[in-house]
Amino acid sequence: MLFFKKYFSNVTFYKHTGLIMLPIAIQSIITSISSFIDTMMASQIDCISAIGTALQIDALMQGIAFGIAAGINIFIVQYFGANDYQNMKRSFG
Repeated sequence: MLFFKKYFSNVTFYKHTGLIMLPIAIQSIITSISSFIDTMMASQIDCISAIGTALQIDALMQGIAFGIAAGINIFIVQYFGANDYQNMKRSFG
């Protein structure tokens, strides 16, 4: 039991984390299903390569947007921890 208390937090932490994780997981599932449906529709008219290229560009752009958002989030969290609300608002803007 000491092992669990050392490496795992209380139950409320995992409930809050699960509530944050759920919308992100649903969005990822919807995006994957949408890509799959696009590929299936395009296969009916023999345009698989065009859809594949578009999906690669879409995945690249989503990765870039996620990287930018994660970088900004790091700055915001650091400024919040230092109680520097002026720079936090500037980073958010």
